[in-house]
Amino acid sequence: YFVHNYSDRGETENKNLSKSRARVLVYEGSQLLHQFMAPEGEGTIWKVFEIKKGQLFKLNKLTK
Repeated sequence: YFVHNYSDRGETENKNLSKSRARVLVYEGSQLLHQFMAPEGEGTIWKVFEIKKGQLFKLNKLTK
């Protein structure tokens, strides 16, 4: 699962996504399983997590 700051796509060295206080909540039914907050750093793409064979793997990294 990725979050892309499309508005700043040409400015890959900005910190707007990091400063946005964005968060991703992962639920199974009505149960909250994970909560991710945008990490510190530069970049317009936030790699939040992957799901492989039904298992969630945390990434939580910003990339350019």
